[in-house]
Amino acid sequence: MQKERSQLYYYRKMMSYIGPYRKKRNRLLFWSSVATTLEIAFPYLFAQMINMVQQGIQLSSIFKYGALLFGVSITLSFLNARQNFNSQVYGIQFINYFRTLMLDAAFEKEMQFYRNTDEDFSSRIMQETALMGSHISVSFPILFMNTVQILVMLLFMFSMSVKLALITLIILPIYFVFFNRINFKLRESSEKERESYTNFAGTVREYLDGILQIKLYQQKDFFQTKFKNDIRRYEQGFQEIKKYSSVNFGLGQLIKYVLPIILIMAGAYEVSQGRMSLGNLFAFYAYSGFLYEPMNNLSDWYVGLQMAIGMSERVFEFMDEREIVNVRQNKETQH
Repeated sequence: MQKERSQLYYYRKMMSYIGPYRKKRNRLLFWSSVATTLEIAFPYLFAQMINMVQQGIQLSSIFKYGALLFGVSITLSFLNARQNFNSQVYGIQFINYFRTLMLDAAFEKEMQFYRNTDEDFSSRIMQETALMGSHISVSFPILFMNTVQILVMLLFMFSMSVKLALITLIILPIYFVFFNRINFKLRESSEKERESYTNFAGTVREYLDGILQIKLYQQKDFFQTKFKNDIRRYEQGFQEIKKYSSVNFGLGQLIKYVLPIILIMAGAYEVSQGRMSLGNLFAFYAYSGFLYEPMNNLSDWYVGLQMAIGMSERVFEFMDEREIVNVRQNKETQH
């Protein structure tokens, strides 16, 4: 329970740094919601066109309906392209903004702090803030949009077939149970990897600073061996993180391939009994594929969250709250 409270604390603290970019994030979220709504509705609308063909509706009515779908597809393509550009620009802008907060905090620290600390802080400013800034900028939109996407798709599914929708609901909780178990140690692995990287980078800097002494006393072989051992320890921590990420990916792939097969088999029986139309079965097949993407996005979001939380303590330790509040207020005034 303490660990959960700790994660919630760091997550809320990270989100508090959205600052002057809150309005941009909300605008991005609004237009993304419009595009997502159209995208989710499209398989259902297309299914109705298949039902019209199956029912022998006049071709003129089918063509009119097809023209409507054509307009929806053009609008959807335009919105997705527009949002892709805006999200990329927004993301890099916020990362650079977050870097300036980190650099301002560095300028505000006393000289005694640097005299007593033997660490290369450039990795915190350039790398760790980039990873955290990327998560802060898109974390809430990813969580909100993908959760809404799953819920709306389930709503469409229930409207077409309660039985097939219940099959989907049975499979999804199984996925999330295994997902949470797999990611239980991911945060700890991320913290160890960040500490290992910092030590690794510090070792390189020490070697370069003392390279004259190393060459003078002919200690090259000793330090090369030590350096290889440091690399091996860092690689072990990195591989542990990727192992958990790969298992998550594999689990998502399993759901992606198995769920449509189950739905088609159950749906074929419903169609044969006259309780479901062929068009609605097609829509179910499409939604089963669509479900994988938001589930995978939420999986990636959670993995990224664990990594961001793992390094957040180091970043927040450097960005003293008393200092950064003044910096953030000044930034908001400028915007």
